[in-house]
Amino acid sequence: MNIRKVAYMTFNSVPYPSAASLNTLMMVDGIRSIGIDVELYAPIKLWRWSTLFDGERYYPSGYSGKVRIKRVIQIFPKVTRFLAEAIVKKAKADGVSLLYLRNTYFIPAAIKYGIPFILEHHGMPRKEGLRRLPVGHELYKGHVVLTSAAKKEWLSRFPGLEGRIYVEPDAVNLDNFDAEDCGLHDFYSIRNMNRPKIGYFGGFAVGKGAALIPDIARRLPEMDFYMYGGTARDIGRVMDETKDLPANLIIMGRVPHAEAIKAMKKMHALLLPNKMEQVMAAGDDIGLTTSPIKLFEYLACRKVVFASEIPAVTDILENECMVTSSKYDANVWAALIEDTLACPERCIALASNGRALVERYTFKARFSRIFSIAG
Repeated sequence: MNIRKVAYMTFNSVPYPSAASLNTLMMVDGIRSIGIDVELYAPIKLWRWSTLFDGERYYPSGYSGKVRIKRVIQIFPKVTRFLAEAIVKKAKADGVSLLYLRNTYFIPAAIKYGIPFILEHHGMPRKEGLRRLPVGHELYKGHVVLTSAAKKEWLSRFPGLEGRIYVEPDAVNLDNFDAEDCGLHDFYSIRNMNRPKIGYFGGFAVGKGAALIPDIARRLPEMDFYMYGGTARDIGRVMDETKDLPANLIIMGRVPHAEAIKAMKKMHALLLPNKMEQVMAAGDDIGLTTSPIKLFEYLACRKVVFASEIPAVTDILENECMVTSSKYDANVWAALIEDTLACPERCIALASNGRALVERYTFKARFSRIFSIAG
């Protein structure tokens, strides 16, 4: 198939201070980086001013800003097929040759207007939302999921996807990170580890693992724990029981993506204690399907990474590139952190191996693979 122009379609608020917005902009920039003409189609949401004007402050660090955003006005929060058709119709008029869809609502319109499409879906095929999927249609060029567990679920529901469903984890923009180790041996020397800095970056929602951090910090009073992504009130809402936060826990709040990257680089260890079950506000359980961008950013920082054994981690795990745990238990995590950071040589090996691994998981490499197979 001759891919002249791609329309990346989403209902997400873009730009907006959310992980979904960051992910969307990183992805379209990744498509642009492989030499494909791509435009982002996303609605103007009248209740979210950043989709109307002055949204540049919410661009991800390293974003080129070269991808055009085409808009259709969304008046009400509820997503409808009428909105989806209006967006696809606009892309048809713009002469696109391929749609890269992030929601199944776009599929009927894509077929109606005769435009080939790839669907990337970051959730499970829930019964109430997907009774039918035209997996055998000639316009359906590929189906992308984030984890092998997600692939298994989709195939069990839609066997016709066999041969056209692809696992591609999320990725990272390495332009935000140093190409060389920049004094890694000195950073993990005993002299610089007298009071280690441990970082958590991400949402404070139930399932993300933020509630575990205060309990880990209590067990390691000789270390400082920094949490980015929410407030003390937010963390209080997800903790299993009401307790005062430990003195060595510093809640840094929400910061722009570029500031978060800078802060990651200052940490000795970075935590990803996700639960296997991660129920979001809309009721979706993304535990088996999520592939956090921060995992790849952690590895790109050349820091020691401690992660739960969720599918996104076990899918890419090789050599000794991070420390993993199948237990959601503060005692287990505290022991792993303490034992690992006590050995500078192991810290250096973990940090170096992690960076070597993530070289394969850039957005440019990701979309090169997707378009070479599905396109």
